[in-house]
Amino acid sequence: MKSVRWAALVVLAVALLTAGCGASNSGTGSGTSAGSSSATPRQPPVPPDATVDGMPGGSYRGSARTSSADWDKVVEAANREGTLTVYSNQNPDTTCPQQKVAFEKAYPSIKVDFLCGLPNGDIKIDAEQKGGKKIADIDISSDLGFMQDHKDYWTPLRGPNIIDSSTIKKWTGPAEAPLWTLYGFQIIAYAWNTDLIKGRPTLKQLLTDGQYKSMPNAMLDFTQDTNEAYGVWLIGQSYDKTFNDPNFVQLSADARARLMIGLNQGMQALSAGQYAWTSFTAKAFVPRDAPIEVGFLDKPPAPLTLMALTRDSPHPNAAQVFANWAMTREAQEISATDSGSALPGISTSLFDASQVTLYNLPAFSKQQLLDLQAYQKQVFGIN
Repeated sequence: MKSVRWAALVVLAVALLTAGCGASNSGTGSGTSAGSSSATPRQPPVPPDATVDGMPGGSYRGSARTSSADWDKVVEAANREGTLTVYSNQNPDTTCPQQKVAFEKAYPSIKVDFLCGLPNGDIKIDAEQKGGKKIADIDISSDLGFMQDHKDYWTPLRGPNIIDSSTIKKWTGPAEAPLWTLYGFQIIAYAWNTDLIKGRPTLKQLLTDGQYKSMPNAMLDFTQDTNEAYGVWLIGQSYDKTFNDPNFVQLSADARARLMIGLNQGMQALSAGQYAWTSFTAKAFVPRDAPIEVGFLDKPPAPLTLMALTRDSPHPNAAQVFANWAMTREAQEISATDSGSALPGISTSLFDASQVTLYNLPAFSKQQLLDLQAYQKQVFGIN
């Protein structure tokens, strides 16, 4: 969630999913209106390849890490700690509350506090690890680059259910005690309000057909937040490959897309009819019972979601227990709802890994992200 030849557009995800300010208004999702720049837009920079070759098949190496007797001691210590805190980029309205109920039922002596829908959880962890008060025990994120650049921030995962990270060749981390594990993947989509648009339009129709492009619509604003850039880039690249038309960002500007900040706010605005459609979302962020339908491009982009335990965690044993539980089939049936699972055969997983294009994020250098943000500003006429 990589070859990127990518359409104009750009930049995305990963992180998937967080939100800028400045050029956009927040809670309402009504952001800045687009207007094509009179200057000839320069071509966006081409980031390096970041596609994932293959997907772990759920192989485990737990016996090489922690014996049953030692793991029992971890669980006993976790019960004494009694609590833990998880920072997560998952849906705060569905996934996290359901996981809390299920985990506390499995481990009634341990209470878990979630800080979910976090666009910038890694920034908080960075501050905590650099001397701030340590709060987070677990980080669930799509930012592999952050994890790789700060290996000293993490504690090895030792639970018997942890997927061996050596099965993903592009990752680093000792196989016997990985510093992070594959947790699942998000699936990038486009969406429309079914009260305003009937049928199932393609993304190309939404962007180019006069009856749709004249409707209020939204594109993710990544001019203020680099994480948002990943998302836009992924769907732009996917659009390019599907329609052989590398003009995603320019077409969005021509359709006078508003720039929304954050998927939660954007989906609320789409549900309320402030927008008729949006070129970017993730299915897992669509509110239940909302008048919203989603569409997917061929082999839709799917940024990987990772899980790591923080160094000097306030509750190190409870964190190990939660991470191990999170990789059970029971937990994955919850976390994979409307997205994808790290394990095979999960019934709630929207797509199998073979049906999507998996990405490690971020693939961009800081300068490439800045260049991509400048590109959107130029195309949209943002000062």
